[in-house]
Amino acid sequence: MATAFSFDPIGWEHIAERCNYSAARLAKYLAISRRQLERIVKSKFGHSPQRWMDTLRLAAAKQRLKDGQFVKSVAFDLGFRDLSHFSLWFKRHTGQGPRAFCAHQSLEQLAQERQSPNRIRAARGTLEAADLVGFLSLRHKYVVGE
Repeated sequence: MATAFSFDPIGWEHIAERCNYSAARLAKYLAISRRQLERIVKSKFGHSPQRWMDTLRLAAAKQRLKDGQFVKSVAFDLGFRDLSHFSLWFKRHTGQGPRAFCAHQSLEQLAQERQSPNRIRAARGTLEAADLVGFLSLRHKYVVGE
């Protein structure tokens, strides 16, 4: 008997998140064998189930870190039991650790804000040069640890 599945990517992403990005849990949730899950995911998304879910998990981690969530809370929210395991996994997939990713995102955002001073003034009032220097020195102290 064939099982019919809806292939709405958003729905599948939600189910993958609910199953903690585990292929075994996803197969169990859908009440199908892991081999059947492999066939379905490979035909619809072009990857193995675990690779597809790792891609989703990485996108979720990046977005949460960009939103300013703490690294530890992102790790546990995405199903990692150990912060160091999350950090190693993140670095393996992005080439940089989660803290470095956050620092890079903050610097990119600051660079974008510096390129559009009218937007800064509208959002925060007048930005003084001394405020920017103070912010950068605090940022340097936090990121570099000096």
